[in-house]
Amino acid sequence: MEPTALPADELLRMAGTARFVWNWALHRSQTFYKANKKGIPPAQLSNELTALKSEQPWLYDFDSQSLQQVLKNLNQAYQNHFHPSMRAGFPKFKTKKNAKQSFRIPQRVVLQDGKVYVPKLGWVKVRQSQDIEGETKTATFKRTATGKWFVTLVSEFAVVKCWPKVTAEQVAGGDLGLNTYITLSDGTSVEVPEFYRQSAKKLCRGPAGYVSQSER
Repeated sequence: MEPTALPADELLRMAGTARFVWNWALHRSQTFYKANKKGIPPAQLSNELTALKSEQPWLYDFDSQSLQQVLKNLNQAYQNHFHPSMRAGFPKFKTKKNAKQSFRIPQRVVLQDGKVYVPKLGWVKVRQSQDIEGETKTATFKRTATGKWFVTLVSEFAVVKCWPKVTAEQVAGGDLGLNTYITLSDGTSVEVPEFYRQSAKKLCRGPAGYVSQSER
């Protein structure tokens, strides 16, 4: 992205607002769990965020869907942490001291004529790396440690299924051998790759430099 000074400041404010909502929602989730011994329902947290705007009127200056997206991100972070195969850390509070900042807008971001439309901000010039096909869905805005802004767009498009036609004559079986790596049913043989021989010698050594009988 190539924002001028004012849009760059607004992008940073959007990232700061997303950080504020994340920290508020994380604190609210922890407080609710300590009091009720269970997680706060996502719908309740969403309603509380709407009510928070009356206490913090400046939140109305930012896209409401972007703020709700923060709650979805936090909920996903919790799911990743408690999922046995994810091994994700527990959600942490975010600090403004981190030069890397980001936020996500789930809808209404449009890319057109070398510019991207950001809700509540307007059009910002970008250097597009590749064409976007289909309808734009979500957009993630990130600021690097050097202060540069990037936007990643996710689009939805139909994928045409194309299965290649394979005849019986094109199918070949394979047989693993000792002198050759594999021999196909049509007579083609593939020699054992050199890296395979080297790895096999290392495997023969075993633990602590043990040398097998075949290497003595």
